[in-house]
Amino acid sequence: MVATKYLISITQRDQVAQIRGKSVYSIKDVTLIPLSSQSDAEEAIVAAGRALKQGKKTGAEAAEESDVDDDADTASVNDDTPDEAAKTFDAPESSLKKSTTFVKDVVQDKGRYGRFANRWFSKSGWTASGRKRQGMSEEEQLTTEQAKEADKVLPKDESVSDTLDVSEPGDSQQENEESKGTQTPPKTKSNIQNLTPRILRSARLYFSSSSFFFSYDHDLSASLQNSTTSTLPLWKRFDPLFFWNRNLLAPFIDAGHTNFALPLLQGFVGQRAFSIVQTESGENDQVIDPSDIPLQDMAEPKSESTNPVVKDFFLTLISRRSVKRAGLRYLRRGIDEDGMVANYVETEQILSPQDWDPAKKSYSLVQLRGSIPLFFSQTPYSFKPIPVMFGSESTIHTAFKKHFEKVAARYGDIQATSLVDKHGTETAIGQAYEDTMKWLNESGGTNGKKIGFEWFYFHKECGG
Repeated sequence: MVATKYLISITQRDQVAQIRGKSVYSIKDVTLIPLSSQSDAEEAIVAAGRALKQGKKTGAEAAEESDVDDDADTASVNDDTPDEAAKTFDAPESSLKKSTTFVKDVVQDKGRYGRFANRWFSKSGWTASGRKRQGMSEEEQLTTEQAKEADKVLPKDESVSDTLDVSEPGDSQQENEESKGTQTPPKTKSNIQNLTPRILRSARLYFSSSSFFFSYDHDLSASLQNSTTSTLPLWKRFDPLFFWNRNLLAPFIDAGHTNFALPLLQGFVGQRAFSIVQTESGENDQVIDPSDIPLQDMAEPKSESTNPVVKDFFLTLISRRSVKRAGLRYLRRGIDEDGMVANYVETEQILSPQDWDPAKKSYSLVQLRGSIPLFFSQTPYSFKPIPVMFGSESTIHTAFKKHFEKVAARYGDIQATSLVDKHGTETAIGQAYEDTMKWLNESGGTNGKKIGFEWFYFHKECGG
């Protein structure tokens, strides 16, 4: 079976900044358009347009409510067949009071499943659109084979037949007649068909998480001091280290449809406008947020100056997350053999005039953060997990040197800071970091230059 391809289309965006007169947007919602047929694509486009016109919640907000309509993961009897378990049936009250299985938890006590329990375990069941999203036909009912599968989940003394009424009124006679003849086995779905709804929901949540940013004209991957006026297409200029949808755009680029190749940056982009009212003495300068203070009040600052000078600025913050070794904290730690560290982020702070006049100065400060460049892991199941180091000395030294050579080639001179506690559970990894840095400096550093190193216990220095 050939898997269906999908086009990820941005349907909602918010402008979060403007850099050198060029707008920067945050993705708020996307629509996944199936490319299996033109009719399927048109149906998805029409549905997306209808949802936008009706002002329905989208993206992360919709995800919280999507469990009511189309979440097949947590409410299924068997996670391997989520669609097959999503049938309409009732649970007798007398059985529920005795049950200690998932049926009691979901139907009686509800717990965290309460919002969609009524849809899963009711005769009215799903709406037509809800069933369609789940890939179910209107005629599907809980089959005998599915009940047997559910019996495996329950204790021996509590089978599905004891706790759940899987029949509809008036169906008994018909079922008895059908049982005498040859029964048609239920159609089974392939793994791809079962997983596709989950993958689509995950993809939509992923891209609508408000952590992806783009600009049609500005290269968000380049810091201010490294930006150029090149006329090359944006996807060619975009730094591969921060190009999060590069693989997804490959088919468009290979086919020559580069107008569709819009690079995405993951991380953060924020901008704040403010003004400074300068006085003649410079002692009573005022910083004013235009969003809080009316413009007419800005012209009358409380100072001895009769002719104040008002200068307007932007403070812009851009965090660029690397595509290399990205992952959840504790699940992705340390360095790899290529010298790439986990959760590497470049953060740039820009102070600029609001008109971005090239004759006026703009200031840019770039800082880096990343996991300690050693081979180690930490369990995610502990409050204060202890780092577990591994790797031979030669392997550690090779990867460590590669990392700082890449950083030096990209940014120049380096000052490293260790943020771990000198006396806590991470003391060993911090000490190993310092010792390896001493080895590197004694071996000539990077490009003949030594690297500065300093301990800075963040939680102690910045606590409170």
